Amino acid sequence: MISDSFPEEDKFDLDKLEQKWDKISMIYRKEYPELKEEDLSYRQGEFDLMTDRIAKRTNRSREAIWQEIRNWKL
Repeated sequence: MISDSFPEEDKFDLDKLEQKWDKISMIYRKEYPELKEEDLSYRQGEFDLMTDRIAKRTNRSREAIWQEIRNWKL
């Protein structure tokens, strides 16, 4: 479930982020080899939990992870 700490536009953007994530997840893992498979996997409705894991493993904020995924060039 999306945290209330995100701005409204991020809540509406979740579907787009999940779709994009499905396309870039393997490339993302190569970019960040410290990430483990369990860091990158998520179930429907748990995208924010996955980005929390990535943020923790890479010492960045969840907001930074969302922004990076949103801006990733395909």
